[in-house]
Amino acid sequence: MRDWAHLVAAASPIPWRHLPVRVTGWCSWYNLYASITEENIREHLRGAAAVRDAESLPLRVFQIDDGFTPEMGDWLDVKPQFPRGMKPLLDEIRAAGFVPGLWIAPFVVGNRSRLYQEHPDWVVHDRQTDGPLVQMRFYGEFRWHKRSEEYYILDATHPDALDYLRRVFQVWRYDWGCEYFKTDFMFFGAEYGPERARWHTPGMTRIEVWRQVALMIR
Repeated sequence: MRDWAHLVAAASPIPWRHLPVRVTGWCSWYNLYASITEENIREHLRGAAAVRDAESLPLRVFQIDDGFTPEMGDWLDVKPQFPRGMKPLLDEIRAAGFVPGLWIAPFVVGNRSRLYQEHPDWVVHDRQTDGPLVQMRFYGEFRWHKRSEEYYILDATHPDALDYLRRVFQVWRYDWGCEYFKTDFMFFGAEYGPERARWHTPGMTRIEVWRQVALMIR
């Protein structure tokens, strides 16, 4: 495995960079899961600010995890539990001395999401069924608080889908003020090859598709 890692590093056009500062901070998921609201996030923000210590507890990032959007894929929509939207809350996090962060799963699209209902051609299709390629199924999973039962793969080879994802990151960064992105479930974009997955634009390998999204985010 070590030899393989060295080969990958040598072949990669992306240079390895050591982070100048170790990333430390608070994440809402393992305490609140998807049961987050503006008020309980603000309560935890006050708590994090009170216990933060440069030596013993150097919290730098304050990151809101899954639960603020109604469905995976609808990244520009916000639940009513955040009545002011995300920008004022991220501004408060920054004012408290933290780097404000948000969770996102760029490749994931829920079957009940508005994105899928309006753009069913923006997901990868299954050559075996001719329908959407179902990467993951959940029925009654309490932590997620989602309505979707099936999760599809955003087709990043579709120009309109990639443009949408680019706009999401631009809005989050420049309009909402997010400075830290926790990108989850990235394996969705690289798990299935052409023998199973039918992409909008043929000819790209799964790794090329994955890298295209990773570089766009960067």
